[in-house]
Amino acid sequence: QVSATPAAPTAVPSAPTGVSATSGDNQTTLSWTTVPGATSYNIYWSTTPGVTTATGTEITEVANPYIQAGLANGTTYYYIVTAVNAVGQSVASSQVLAAPAAPVAVPSAPAGVSATPGNAQITISWNAVAGATSYNIYWSMVPGTTMATGSEISGAANPYVQAALVNGTTYYYIVTAANAVGEGAPSSQVSAAPAVPAAAPSAPTGVSATPGGAQVAISWTAVPGATSYNIYWSTSPGVTTATGTEITGAWNPQWKQTSAN
Repeated sequence: QVSATPAAPTAVPSAPTGVSATSGDNQTTLSWTTVPGATSYNIYWSTTPGVTTATGTEITEVANPYIQAGLANGTTYYYIVTAVNAVGQSVASSQVLAAPAAPVAVPSAPAGVSATPGNAQITISWNAVAGATSYNIYWSMVPGTTMATGSEISGAANPYVQAALVNGTTYYYIVTAANAVGEGAPSSQVSAAPAVPAAAPSAPTGVSATPGGAQVAISWTAVPGATSYNIYWSTSPGVTTATGTEITGAWNPQWKQTSAN
């Protein structure tokens, strides 16, 4: 059991740090370090250096990372980021810049590809490839899968879960990265055989409850073999699966909204 007491913030969050702007084809990807106490972020951008919250074009309540698409290749864009909570908006981050450009070559083959078996499903994951805008998966039930012989899953997210598989059957996979120039070479082949789990997963560890304004963020360490998570909560200590209010299919981290601070 873990506990937390929600409380309204008393000050605006600090300015975001670790802000970066990565160029792509007609787009820029912005990312930054999470700011304690922030509930959302704003981006201000301009094609003129020295952008401020007064002079920049505002993009409110953005996710991290944020992709700004529809930009002009060869043009330099300037960005600052602010953090926001119920009290107000932080001062701006340091300015970063990026100049989108069309790729000049196909991306390299993905590395770090893995296939993790589950119950009637397999999860395929890989390391991000520089310059890639999408990924394709090719799979087969015969070893030696190639782009010509495998069944293609185009525009696959990372990680990708292939469901409705046959337990006990081995599936073989390769992954490619693509961009505006074309599709790169395939990764090394990986394989996995889905199976019914032999036992219930172990109890989650590393559980924490972080208070916020009228909410609590619950997070935990991923459990091998788990396909979903449930949370049980109460305003009384000693909560159990029998006495707590259940939140099924919780994601990690899970935000529990409260009606009052």
